[in-house]
Order: sequence, then C-alpha cells, then structure tokens
Amino acid sequence: MPFGGLCFLREKTCFVFVDATMHIYRVPATRRMIAEFESEYRIIDLVRPNLRVPIPQAELFGSDPPIARYRAIPGQPLSRMIDRLRSRRQTGWIDDLAQAILALHDTPVPDYARPAAFVGDRIRLRRLLAGKGATDMAAELEASSQIARAALEGADTAALCHGDLKGGNVLIDPATGRLAGLIDFGNAGFGARESDIAHTRLPEPEHDALVQRYEALSGRRLDRDRLAAFVRFERACHAATRFCGRGDG
Repeated sequence: MPFGGLCFLREKTCFVFVDATMHIYRVPATRRMIAEFESEYRIIDLVRPNLRVPIPQAELFGSDPPIARYRAIPGQPLSRMIDRLRSRRQTGWIDDLAQAILALHDTPVPDYARPAAFVGDRIRLRRLLAGKGATDMAAELEASSQIARAALEGADTAALCHGDLKGGNVLIDPATGRLAGLIDFGNAGFGARESDIAHTRLPEPEHDALVQRYEALSGRRLDRDRLAAFVRFERACHAATRFCGRGDG
C-alpha cells in the first residue's frame, strides 16, 4: 500500500516500508518482538562471512523500537521461477542453495540463538480451515504436525538453521538461473538439518536433487524418515495457507 512515497507492507511480526530507492525499513510490530528482531540481525551478521550469496546488510538505528534499513536484494522469488528453471533445465541454483544451506548449518550456534520455528501458526490455520469446512485438510495439518514433532524428538538440533527457506525467501537471478540471495532470517535459530531442507517446499525432483547435493557436499546422510515427516508437515501447511488465502505461508 503506498503511503507518503513509501510502499507499506505488513508481515506477521513487523511493519515493512519500501522507499523509491528500494531501501527496505522493518520495524517490530510489538514490543515482545524486539528481542527476536535484534537476534535476527545478529545472526545475519554472524553468517554473512560464510555465505557466497547476498543476504540483507542492515543498518540498525533507534531502540524503542529499533529500525532496520537495508537495500533490497535484486532477484525473483524461487516460487515464481521454479517452472521456468525446470523448462530451461537450469539446475545450478540447486548447487548454490545446497552450499548456502550447508554454510548456515556449519556456522557455530551463538548462545543468543532461539530454537528455529517449524510449526508456524498451525493452530490459527486449523481454526481457519475448520471455519471454511475443510475438515479433512485440518485433520491432515494436525496429524502431520504431530508426526513432525515426534520426528524432532531425538534429532540432532545443533545446526544453525534459516528456519523459513520457502520459495519467497530464496531469490533467483533471472538472467543466469543461479541463486541471487537469501532473505528473511526472522525464524533463524538452532534446529534439525532435515527441517531446514523441508522448509524449501520444493517439488519432488528438485527436492531430491537438493538433498543429494547437500549430502555430497557435507558428507553427512540426512535421516530420510525424519525428512519425510517434516516434508509432509510443510506440504500440509502450504496447502492450508493457500486454501485460506494467506499466500505462501
């Protein structure tokens, strides 16, 4: 929504303004979110030296509330590019993304990191589904969330995870078909590697290729049962958010 020369957006946790020079301003929506907001940008600064792709380079000013300002990273969301990349048989972005995810996971977890979120707003989605009469979809959301929670038990959660690698937060360079950047580290924290891979919500061929490339680069085999549990939950969330008209979720 334009407002005084700015484009105004509303995220779940922040107010976002984009000016005519493509600088982005983010402000925590509530006082409770300030600590998480500051942690997000500390993690961004921590992982920046390990990544080969651009991530937001923010200037923080103010304190009540703090305001983050950074230039938008050029690129198109992967969710809009996936069909084009497939039709052109461009796969370099998969290697780029596997390398970026591994670089994040290999970054030592700081003591201020929170657990990486993986259940989203499941309860709110379930209520929305029930209100729309989508009882089967609500039941699948609940069942898959319970399976994902069980999969998390006993998992190695020592990796530093992005926490929200869905297609809107993975940017692609349309000219080259390569990874252009990663954005929105608001859910970053320590968690299971398999959960971070599942967050990408990729179609099966690209998902399998990403897993194989990640394993080849890391020398570590991901737990297939745990990965399948997280993928099922992410797909249920994606289906629910689209049905409820809430974008990519």
